[in-house]
Amino acid sequence: AALTLTIAALLGYRAGTARALVQWIAAAGVIYLGYAAIDAIDWLADSQHGTRYAGTIGNTNAAGIVFAAIALLGGGVALAPEETPRWERIGALAATGVALILCAMTGSRSAILLAVLLGVVMLALRRREVADRHLTWRRMLPGTLLLVALMIAAAMLTPVANRSGYLPEDAASRGAIIAHYAAISAEAPIWGFGAGSFFAVNLHTLTSGTAPLYWNFGAAHNAPLQAAIEIGWPGLLLNLGAIGAILFAIARARRDWWSTVALCAIGAIAGSAMIDIALNVP
Repeated sequence: AALTLTIAALLGYRAGTARALVQWIAAAGVIYLGYAAIDAIDWLADSQHGTRYAGTIGNTNAAGIVFAAIALLGGGVALAPEETPRWERIGALAATGVALILCAMTGSRSAILLAVLLGVVMLALRRREVADRHLTWRRMLPGTLLLVALMIAAAMLTPVANRSGYLPEDAASRGAIIAHYAAISAEAPIWGFGAGSFFAVNLHTLTSGTAPLYWNFGAAHNAPLQAAIEIGWPGLLLNLGAIGAILFAIARARRDWWSTVALCAIGAIAGSAMIDIALNVP
């Protein structure tokens, strides 16, 4: 998904703008947000839901990064140049608020962090554009603080508020997961075990000590590491080389605001894929 969006962003660069790409994906995101918001209200009303919100995806962390990416796309439209209709920018800002609230409800700390960090990057880059000197920090700050406050309030008012209390334990667990699968990749470093083989390989390599932890894992929680397990480290390097070539072409191509928005959304997905399953969920 991230590679497809990266290629689309590159094509947008070469055409002079990625506006259509961002607006169409953002529009699709708004439609999904409408459905997810109704589902979230039902989830909140159901007393059986005492944990994190998983959207319609079934996995809380994957849902979190989806909402984060939609929030970034919506924020990009809200910060769009003046030729973008005012109603479209206001609607995008509202959609961004909804997406951030839903992101907070998933309890995905990495998704929340990536949304905030890349949102700040977008604000800073937008402010630097010469054609929009009127877009001052004084005008942007109230809306930005309101969106962050909404996200924090949603996290505090739902059953995810206490997740930061065991962050060190989660970090240690994630490190152990990555170390475990790195050891598996070392068993077939050249050719790997075959594309799409991760689940079968995982089951085959279980021991009495690891089975209680990893028996149901369908992903290594690190996209490059999983690629190395399946296609070997040389195959991973070839894929990274192809992505590097695309990024190099992007760096040389003509850029505008819309392409920046697309790459920030891609960056959120790619960042999540380093520690979670963002690229393993359709």
